[in-house]
Amino acid sequence: MILPSILDLLARRIGLDVHSIGMPSVELALQERMRCCGISDLGSYRELLFAEETEQDELIELVIVPETWFFRDQAPFQFLALNARRQWGEPSLALPLRLLSLPCSTGAEPYSMAMTLFDAGYPAGTFQIDAVDISEKSLRHARAGIYREHDFRGRNLDVLQRHFIENPRGVFEVKPELRQTVNFTRGTLLEFPLPIADSGYHAVFCRNLLIYLNADWRQRGVEALRRMIRPDGILFVGHADATSALNVPFSMAKDASAFAYYPHVPIATQSQPQPAPAIRARSRKSAAAVATAPKPSDSSAPSDLPSQLREIRRVLDGGDAAAALEQCERILHQVRNNAELYSLAGVAHEQLGQGEAAKEAWQKSLYLEPRHLNSLRGLKCLLEKEGDLPGAKNIAARIRRAQSK
Repeated sequence: MILPSILDLLARRIGLDVHSIGMPSVELALQERMRCCGISDLGSYRELLFAEETEQDELIELVIVPETWFFRDQAPFQFLALNARRQWGEPSLALPLRLLSLPCSTGAEPYSMAMTLFDAGYPAGTFQIDAVDISEKSLRHARAGIYREHDFRGRNLDVLQRHFIENPRGVFEVKPELRQTVNFTRGTLLEFPLPIADSGYHAVFCRNLLIYLNADWRQRGVEALRRMIRPDGILFVGHADATSALNVPFSMAKDASAFAYYPHVPIATQSQPQPAPAIRARSRKSAAAVATAPKPSDSSAPSDLPSQLREIRRVLDGGDAAAALEQCERILHQVRNNAELYSLAGVAHEQLGQGEAAKEAWQKSLYLEPRHLNSLRGLKCLLEKEGDLPGAKNIAARIRRAQSK
């Protein structure tokens, strides 16, 4: 059993909504850190954890995972390439574009942004990218700029010849001219480590972060993003991040597939986001926020998972949502990378009248499988019930695209 005070610490340090990743992931992280520290008693580990921020950082490294690859969900990069000149004019050495990637993970996203602008005709010196993440381990990887073909997921392999140096061991190193466009820094969304110029960023990529934050951090995160972005800037979020909180300071672009948003509410100043209230301002080394996707369980999926999923469907059809949800949660202790399992959990939550939990389950399903039709349909109906008609309209567009593939 996890002590509530440890969960509270994670909420204060990284804004983590533990339900977004599941208690088993936190339990596994705690067990691993206790093993590394040679501690068998949870109470003793709690004392160490609260006494040493370095140990807090080690635990956070296990709660998050650098799940990323180059040109992930290609639509945002295509949108950037097509709209950069239209939005901000011709490339200029005197007025370079400023872009931000947060969380930047191991560097695939900010380097993809840089390659996109290079290939769109923006020469070196006409743009600069700040890349921020809480994970020091991920940042070391990003600064090294060493990748394998797997990091490209078999797509856009032509960029390897243009922007990477291949060595005999089958690894690819970022070319110096690409590396020089990105500045990697440790920090968070709410405790931002860099000064924000009066003009703000032209484009901010903040994808697959908001979904893992609790409601308070998510709201203040959206406000921080608005302060960071120029009036003519663009915000890119992940499809699971498309929360109704974004609809107040932003409006979604017509190309819904890119999940691009424009600011539309004037603000008095565009100043640096302030640290979270009631949280002591920390150094770069100790600043924290959920910056990457949740760490999946190391356990492999049970061999009879298909039959277990069929049984859950049968129980749901019989009207026993509580029993179905119990089965889902039991299996989730073993496997967390199955979109159908999260989709069924969403149905069970919805039947039990647990709207927020249903929404989170369907968003996790769509994070794993963006075109999962049952999850899309369930989420659309729920948003309609809640009166979030713009959100439901966006999901309806995704359903049409998924059915046309």
